[in-house]
Amino acid sequence: MSRTLHLHAMCFTLAFWAGSAMAHGALAVGVPESVSKDGISVGFAWNAPSPELARIEALKSCLDLKTASPKARALCNVITAFRHQCFSIAMDHAGGDGWGWALERSLPEAERRALQACKSTVQRSCVIAFGQCDERP
Repeated sequence: MSRTLHLHAMCFTLAFWAGSAMAHGALAVGVPESVSKDGISVGFAWNAPSPELARIEALKSCLDLKTASPKARALCNVITAFRHQCFSIAMDHAGGDGWGWALERSLPEAERRALQACKSTVQRSCVIAFGQCDERP
């Protein structure tokens, strides 16, 4: 699989509940030993009505991500739950093993930290693959 295709394979199943009073989110990932070979699987939820539903939906979306390899999907686990925050995921621009994520109060800060986390694993350029904030009541 080409390096570019690895980045494009980072399509996500989105879980979104409307309503400003709902503000629970979760992030799940499956990361095999070789990200460059097997990619990663990611699932998330935001604006869920409860932390439990956010965790369930994030894990379900990670396990069901059709563009992810079976090896990556099998490793899916919820890595964080949040409320009134933003998350971002960054990937190695060259399609290598680098990736990172961050959870912060603002999307620009989450993106900055996700890029730092990614760069610390590969020491080269990374790009933001996705970012989202839950709604604030």
